[in-house]
Amino acid sequence: SHVLFVFSSHSRQSEHVRDEIAWAREKKRTIIPLLIEAGIELPFGIHRANGIDFTRDYAHAFEKLMASLRPAASGMAATA
Repeated sequence: SHVLFVFSSHSRQSEHVRDEIAWAREKKRTIIPLLIEAGIELPFGIHRANGIDFTRDYAHAFEKLMASLRPAASGMAATA
């Protein structure tokens, strides 16, 4: 399954966010960072290539997010 992280200047500083990232890594979850502020540097080990940039074109970013989640939703439906 996937874990979505909304990254902003505030969340980048948050100890809770670091804990959640550690949990997601431990559970071998796919981490998808959602970028809501321009110029935010992602934490070490979080790949910008997996990130979805909501700072420019919201509609396109939302489509990309839905496409990223569809394979997981399809797999869940098949196992349910």
